Formats: sequence, structure tokens, C-alpha cells
Amino acid sequence: MATPLFDCHSRLQIFAPHPDDESLACGIVLQHAVVAGAAINVVYLTDGENNPWPQRCLTRRWRLNASDRQKWAKLRRMEALAALNVLNLSPDNARFLGWPDQGLAQRLKTDPILTRARLRYLIMDFSPTDVIGPDPADRHRDHSAVGCMLDQAFAAGGAVFDKVRRWTYVVHGLNNDFRQNAETVPQTSAQADSKMRAIKCHGSQLMLSRRRFLGYAGRPELLREVT
Repeated sequence: MATPLFDCHSRLQIFAPHPDDESLACGIVLQHAVVAGAAINVVYLTDGENNPWPQRCLTRRWRLNASDRQKWAKLRRMEALAALNVLNLSPDNARFLGWPDQGLAQRLKTDPILTRARLRYLIMDFSPTDVIGPDPADRHRDHSAVGCMLDQAFAAGGAVFDKVRRWTYVVHGLNNDFRQNAETVPQTSAQADSKMRAIKCHGSQLMLSRRRFLGYAGRPELLREVT
């Protein structure tokens, strides 16, 4: 088993449940892909709009309404694009689905067919050589839900999917099974510095979790290949 190796013919598609997951889980991987000249597509399933405590802290308002959440979603999209820019990517490399934050497990439960079909369309439309997304073992419900969505999308098979190498990551909690079957993505100090700068672009998330978030810059990225 080895971590993804990219060249100018590679097509990397990353699924991020929220803006910030691209930097936390794949900041080093993205740099490898950029240097190799690979085509890159980062799919953000939610805008992270249902994140009330940092928003209350920033706005100093206790009651938040739909308009407030829309403003927060816009801010988090801007932060994600700024982080991608640090990693030498452009807005053209990003796709935002706007699915409900903290509601992905419910979406999969209530509308599994349409949900799977949407992800399958995105994958077939981009025709990736490599797909990276959350592992179902991740403790965050949105993350584990996306992992299950991708499991189901790939389980249906098809010519495009049979040729894709798929990898998973964990952001929230690392269980023993994942650790034992994951590989470490090699990184240099310069790449770690760039990852740190990308993470810092997500300022809204650093307000209450700064130490935890910045700690990801020094943590090796682990990927598990799904076979």
C-alpha cells in the first residue's frame, strides 16, 4: 500500500464535509497534486453554516436567524477559497453543494437514492483517477455520513468507478482500525508551513478551537486506501 502518487495525467477529487476539511485533512496531499500538475476538484458538501458558537462569539449576538446563517456560510466559503489560494489553487478548483450543515446523516437517511445519484454524477463528470473523502469511522456525524455516501456510490460500480483509486481520511478521532490500515503522506517543513497558513485562513473556526486546528499542521496526514 502507498499514498497517492500524482503526475500531470492525474485527476484528484476531494470531498470535504465542511469548509476547512480540505486544509485539515488534505493540505499536504493537495500540495503534492499541485506540484505534479494534476487536475484538482474540491467538493464542499456544506457551507458550515450551522456553527453557532463561533458565530455568537464573533457577532456578540445570542439569537441567530436564517439570514445570520447565510452570512456565516458566505464567510466560510470565502475562507475556503482563501485557503485554496494559499495552496496554489483557484476558485475554479472548488465546488460548493450547499447541503445542510449538521444534516448530512439525515439527508442520506431520508433521500438516499438522490444523494447517491448526485455524488455519482459529480464523480463521473470529473472522471477522477483518485478520490479522497472522509472515513465512515470519523466521529463527526457529517463526516461519517459522507463516508457512507461514498461507500454506497462506489458500491454501485461502473466503468468510471472501477478505475478510481479511493482513499479516506479521519479528522475527528482516530480509531485503531483506521490507524493500522492507513499510510502517512510524506511532507516537508515547507509544506507543513503552507498547510499552517491555509488553516489560518479559516479564521472563524480558530476563534474557539485555535490550538486544536493549528495542531493539524504538525500532525502527519493519514490516508487509508479503500480496496
